[in-house]
Amino acid sequence: MARHVREGSTGTLFVRSSDNHWGCFVFDNGSIVSLMCRGVRGVRSIRHLRDIGECTFRFDPEAILGEDIGDLPDTREILQQLSGFDDDTPQRAISLSAAQLKQTVCDAAVLILGPVGEILCEEEFARAGIISGMDDLDRLVRRVAREIDDPVQAREFRDSVLGAASSTAGSTTGGRKGLARGSTEYNRIREAIELEASEFLGPVGPMLCEDFFRRYSAGNNVVDVAAVIDSLADEIDDKRLAERFRTRIAERLR
Repeated sequence: MARHVREGSTGTLFVRSSDNHWGCFVFDNGSIVSLMCRGVRGVRSIRHLRDIGECTFRFDPEAILGEDIGDLPDTREILQQLSGFDDDTPQRAISLSAAQLKQTVCDAAVLILGPVGEILCEEEFARAGIISGMDDLDRLVRRVAREIDDPVQAREFRDSVLGAASSTAGSTTGGRKGLARGSTEYNRIREAIELEASEFLGPVGPMLCEDFFRRYSAGNNVVDVAAVIDSLADEIDDKRLAERFRTRIAERLR
């Protein structure tokens, strides 16, 4: 589910529990706009969704079931309620200074929206107040992206800003951008990642590793290892466990 938020997906994620109860999450550009489980819709469905243990998932980008009527919490709060987070859970750090961050967002917005992009950014930064981590930045960027009519440009805007803000923050691989497939170092790092993914994510861990190592390959040769680790960490709903996952990989690679 975290991956659909991070990638700005639109569509419906269907969830079926091992005892044949079902639920769904409707996404609009990465934001959760509707929830349903066991015949209950909206905020009241969260407790049912939280109780689901073993389950299967199916994402359908063509299924758009509409938004819930009423005040559905924002996506971050929904994820917190589903996972039992509290507001003290630390956010992933931003690698830019406050001034650099604002300039990065404004430059990217102006490139697409023209002068109005800078005005919009000024308004959103004033509205957001302190940007203390990547979650705060993601919400701000999504609000700006809603003003971009072309969905491809909106996604490119978001990806460019978030990529610039996190490019050097907490890199488990020591700032190393990519590794050639088949090299000794590549095999060592992949084995370490797969071992930890299996422990933290269970049987689905190796499958996700295969998917992400393929997805973040340039010409099927050089792999962006940091992106693989970030994506796997995003699949761990408990942020504290996600950080532990990163730490364990770092320890293995010392």
